[in-house]
Amino acid sequence: EPYRRQRQMCIRDRVENSMKTALDQGKLIVCSMRPGDFTTSGHYILLYDYDDTGFCVKDPNRVSNSSRTWDYDTLSPQIKNLWTISPTGF
Repeated sequence: EPYRRQRQMCIRDRVENSMKTALDQGKLIVCSMRPGDFTTSGHYILLYDYDDTGFCVKDPNRVSNSSRTWDYDTLSPQIKNLWTISPTGF
């Protein structure tokens, strides 16, 4: 059980760090969202930056979601899939 918890934390940290690295490289992250804070059925949001408090979101459905940051632990279980995009390609 401790190994499983440690492994889950390692995977979590790797995904979060990969997202931050992509944003540091000037890429944007498109997220397909599961039901939760952003949608009741399915929805897309854009992550465009991050700071010490979380990720900056652009949500075309709700301005209030775009006016705050979202921590990884809140976003992660709601993300169904994600893609990075950049002006120079994928």
